[in-house]
Amino acid sequence: MINPRHDNWNAGITGTVSIFDGMSTKAKVDEARARYAQEILGKENIIEQIARDIKQGCLDLKEAHTVILAEKDNIEEAKEALKISYISYDNGVVINLDVIDSMTSLGQVEKNLVSGIYDYLVAQ
Repeated sequence: MINPRHDNWNAGITGTVSIFDGMSTKAKVDEARARYAQEILGKENIIEQIARDIKQGCLDLKEAHTVILAEKDNIEEAKEALKISYISYDNGVVINLDVIDSMTSLGQVEKNLVSGIYDYLVAQ
């Protein structure tokens, strides 16, 4: 503002400070703190879930590896049983149904091995 009589300038700043805001600032701070605490808990839950998933994955991997080893042994036994069934059938000791049963058993063991390998790869 210019005062024409004295040739000088006056400047001023005005502002308002709310002395009482109805406790809204405190409520907003409390709300922010509560949201922060909630997010911390959420983060901890996610970390725990990841740890459980990793542990379960390791257990699944070990289990699948054990299945693979067991089924490899079973395949050898099933092949031997099939060979014995063929020989027994050729000698007239068993009927063809026994040979078919041995073939089916070998097929089932091979299927179990493939399933174990699949589970192992998924667990990896």
